[in-house]
Amino acid sequence: MHRQGTNAIKIVSLALGLLMSVFLFARIAFELNFDSFYHDPDNLYIVKTGWMKNGVLEGGESFYTIIPIPGIIAEEFSDKVQGATVSCSLFDDDYKLGNRPLELKTVIADTLYFSVLGLDVVKGNPQDLANPDVVFLSETAVRQVFGDENPIGKTVSYDFWGHEATLLVKGIFRDVPLNTSLYKRPEAVVSFSNIEKYTQWGMGWQSGGNYDGFVRLRSPQDADWLNERISAAVARHLPSDSGLELSVHIVPICSVHLGEAQVRKMVWIMFFLGAVLLFTTTLNYVLISISSLTQRAKAIGVHKCSGASGGSIFCMFLVETAIVISAALLVVGILVYVFHERMEELAAVLLPYCSIGSIYMRLWR
Repeated sequence: MHRQGTNAIKIVSLALGLLMSVFLFARIAFELNFDSFYHDPDNLYIVKTGWMKNGVLEGGESFYTIIPIPGIIAEEFSDKVQGATVSCSLFDDDYKLGNRPLELKTVIADTLYFSVLGLDVVKGNPQDLANPDVVFLSETAVRQVFGDENPIGKTVSYDFWGHEATLLVKGIFRDVPLNTSLYKRPEAVVSFSNIEKYTQWGMGWQSGGNYDGFVRLRSPQDADWLNERISAAVARHLPSDSGLELSVHIVPICSVHLGEAQVRKMVWIMFFLGAVLLFTTTLNYVLISISSLTQRAKAIGVHKCSGASGGSIFCMFLVETAIVISAALLVVGILVYVFHERMEELAAVLLPYCSIGSIYMRLWR
């Protein structure tokens, strides 16, 4: 109580050092847990497709695929594949509720999208996505668009590549966390049949490689076995006049994010910074404590003359240290509570550079 200035410096320096260390280590945990929120995430795989010419792969395999391929994988290997789905993330995100413009990240998907990816549907039947002009909204999107009202049965307008479509809200799904490798973190899932209704896109082998394909395996141990046979199975279904020669493989979604060298490098840098910062904060506390010993020599001498042992004095310092650390942790808790939204925004700044979206965009360019 007689050294308020010194103790305040200790608490503030400890609090700031611990706060930044916690921030960095939390970000590392965020990166290491990408795509872990799906049901049985180890069973979820992304379809990679490469275009070949005369048996030679041109440009490598991308995370885009052609519409029929995931279905063929599920059909040919039904004993090892639980389900497959195709979606498209290349459409605009522009909506209207009356005259109010809205922006919702949109994925065009089929009826198996939620079950294959392992996403929770809170209300509605995903089979309704078999019909055109149907949309499922995330819980956050529902609050953003309709507030506390029940959205089921209400409509929103959607700009479907120049066509104004009136979409009927038929379901609600649980929010997809930020640490997802999906090209778009979906806030709205629109029925796949709208592509055929509102565009001139082909829906078969000539649909182009602009679609996201996912398969859910019964056991991840079958992945290597499947990868040895998928390309041949797909080749058997290719039309003779298609002129296509494809290389197809599946990759576990949990490995995609950390498979990027840039992400691994960033994780190691953050771990190094967090560890160094924590070590520096500890040394700083020790140095402040040592520098104050000269001012406390008389008090320690009084304790010794009064019969205190070295162990008692050491315990006294431990208790003081525990109090200071507890106060610093309390300050950290208050700062996190007050500024958690800003911290989350700051943490999210790196996301565009560390997700499948960046991979997609590089391949698209």
